[in-house]
Parts: sequence; structure tokens; C-alpha cells
Amino acid sequence: MHILVVDDDIPTVEVIRTSLHWDLLGIDRVETAYDYTEAQNKICASQPDIILCDIEMPRGSGLDLLRWLREEKRDCEFVFLTCHANFDYAKTALQYGAADYITKPFNIAQTEATLSKVASKVRYHQELLQKSREIELLKAALNRAENRLFRRPRHRRVIILKLK
Repeated sequence: MHILVVDDDIPTVEVIRTSLHWDLLGIDRVETAYDYTEAQNKICASQPDIILCDIEMPRGSGLDLLRWLREEKRDCEFVFLTCHANFDYAKTALQYGAADYITKPFNIAQTEATLSKVASKVRYHQELLQKSREIELLKAALNRAENRLFRRPRHRRVIILKLK
């Protein structure tokens, strides 16, 4: 699993990058960005599963980044990290589908608990997608077998009626 940590405060990014137990969270790739544009470029280059992002940054906010992600139909979970405990920020974040909201100064155990919950959601979603792909492959294989066995339309109608 892949996470992108976005914050204009370099020491905060480094504390997050080095303090969390990523392996226990099932996250094997941690990338960092320090502003909106760098985050956009990294998202385009390698789609992260989770984004942990500060709300207020120069040259584009975390809310702008989340809005852009949703407009671009990019599928990832988004967690805000901010020093604002303002409900308006949380409300806007939730309207755009943010998974959670963590306030600074952050608690490592709380941050790990939040990311664990989000990572579990990502894994569940990935499993559903995999099962859906498997079902589609089975349907296609069944359709091919049906076409080979019953090339005549009259036979196909009889089999389909029996299946119903």
C-alpha cells in the first residue's frame, strides 16, 4: 500500500515519515510532498492509496487538492492533518469524501489508529475490486463456452430458459 504525506512544514513531514510504524499498518511505500503542485505531480506519477495532507498550504490548500482529486475521479482515501479544529473545514472535507481529520499537534498512536482504519478500508475496497474482476472473467469464460457449445440461436434460447 502507498501513502503520500503532504505538508508545507518539512519537520512535520519528517516526524510523520520516521515515527509511524508503517509496516504494522500494511503501508510499504511512503512518499512526501511539500506543496499542492508537488502533490499533484506525485499523484499523477504514482497513484497513492492514501493521502495524509495538511489543509492550509501556500499555492493551494489541502481542500483544493481533495477537490481536484474528486474532479479527476482519482480513487484514494484522504485524511486531513491540520492545526485547525474549525468545524467548517471538517464539514467541507467530509463533503468531498475525506476519510478522517487529525488535528495538530498530532498524537502518533491516534494517527496510527486512524491510518489503520483507513488502510483496512482500502484493503477491503481492493479485495472487492479483485472479486469483481474475477466474476467478470468467469462471465466471459462462460459466455465463450456457451458460444462454442451452442452455436445455433435456437439451442442458446433453450439453455438460457432452463437456467432461469
